[in-house]
Amino acid sequence: WHIKNHDVCNKQIINLLVIMYWWFIPVYRLRDKIDLFLEMRVDYQTTSPFSKEEVMKYMYTLIEIQKNIQSKNEFKGQSTHFMIQDNVHVLEYRINYLMDGMYRKKTSKILMIAVLALPLLTNSIILESAFEPPNNEDMYDQSDIDKGYIIKHKDGTYELVFGKMRVEISNPKIECFKDIPIIEE
Repeated sequence: WHIKNHDVCNKQIINLLVIMYWWFIPVYRLRDKIDLFLEMRVDYQTTSPFSKEEVMKYMYTLIEIQKNIQSKNEFKGQSTHFMIQDNVHVLEYRINYLMDGMYRKKTSKILMIAVLALPLLTNSIILESAFEPPNNEDMYDQSDIDKGYIIKHKDGTYELVFGKMRVEISNPKIECFKDIPIIEE
């Protein structure tokens, strides 16, 4: 059933999502829930034609596989994620699910769409810092400076005067001040 449902491809797509959104913590929970869903879907597909006794044998087989995976040295340090969901709590949930026969429980489609769209939408939000636009009264260009004059003070400092602005300058001989008259104090 896993092969027929293309579950390996589905798990790889989910793994790609986890790689792309590694920083988004809920994507790990989503991966676990989708893995659980895939296992439960296969359990349902496998056991739907079974009698109660055959379902019990199937559950016993799942438990034995889990025990073998945990006890055998050949699986130590390796993930058996694609063979069987290797979390004991997942197996417990699957067994309870099979015993209760809760096959018809469904999640709201709106909730599923929201959960799947959330990682994609988080990348579409860009936060930018806000700042006040510049005040045009405080902006001057070269033509405003050319209408002004430079005052050379007795202590050797220079001051640029244009309009109501007075600005201390260090060198009146730079290019932008070449056409401005210098007045000695």
